[in-house]
Amino acid sequence: MKALYTQTSIISKLQKAFYEIFSAESTPTKEHLFDLLLSILCLNGFSSVNYNFEHFIQYISDNKLKSYYFTLNESKIDLSEWIRNMVRIALSLMPESLQSQLILLSIDDTMVEKYGEHFENREKLFDHARHNGSNYLNGHCFVSIMLSIPVFDQGKIRYLSFPIGYRMWTKEQTKLAMAADMVKEIMEIIGTERNVCLCCDSWYPKAEITELPQQYENLALICNVRHDTALYDLPPAKTGKKGRPRVRGKQLSFEDFTFSVVDGTDYSVGSRQVITNLFGKKPVHAIVTKTKNGTQRLFICTKCPDELNFDFTSS
Repeated sequence: MKALYTQTSIISKLQKAFYEIFSAESTPTKEHLFDLLLSILCLNGFSSVNYNFEHFIQYISDNKLKSYYFTLNESKIDLSEWIRNMVRIALSLMPESLQSQLILLSIDDTMVEKYGEHFENREKLFDHARHNGSNYLNGHCFVSIMLSIPVFDQGKIRYLSFPIGYRMWTKEQTKLAMAADMVKEIMEIIGTERNVCLCCDSWYPKAEITELPQQYENLALICNVRHDTALYDLPPAKTGKKGRPRVRGKQLSFEDFTFSVVDGTDYSVGSRQVITNLFGKKPVHAIVTKTKNGTQRLFICTKCPDELNFDFTSS
């Protein structure tokens, strides 16, 4: 294995970058984790520690199988430090001229099926995508977060994405709380100078997630929501008459939106400021997309879309 670690080899460069992410860990811990990473890359997957050890690791390392179990179980790896280091490395790649461009955070969850019944924290999970032909599967559920930063590519701006953190759902916290905690960790590193947009699907815009834009002025939330989400017009102007003023206007439908065709696409978009129960009394922007075949989708943005600096043209 040592013959592979020349200064110019891809493995050596990968090891250097990997060690920077786990800078707080001991050298043996970093070595074991890096062996596991190489096995995942070479085997294109991870079935179990034993499988990856038998099919790859034992041929490149003198370490015993139990040492890898010990590292994963007893090393007290600081996942928060992992996230912080990953964010710092990603932000360092942003060109100075793109510092005003929007940074994207994306949260989602995924399920990993397990074929045995002795895995810790294994649960019977509802499989809304029906990957295995059933409504349920036995496995683990992970909440993940991805950071996307703008970089130059042939004179134009494109976004480079980094998987920043994963958390296994163990019922100690809700998935919403887990996702919110990871967002807060990342926002602490990003600071208040850069504008950030948090993206998620229709499952996440509730509770802890919808509270995040109120905690960080430079954070906007763009989320897909159910198409039957109740939308209301802004509250009417005060009349000066007695009685409590209305907190929202009439209920809206998609017919109340003015649509315009997006150049180069086969769909049209309409948007307006609304009140919705998801965000209480706070006005938000509802964005409705409509394809030529009539399919409609509804998105919510907590800031005016025109204020978000999201430009793919050359600078």
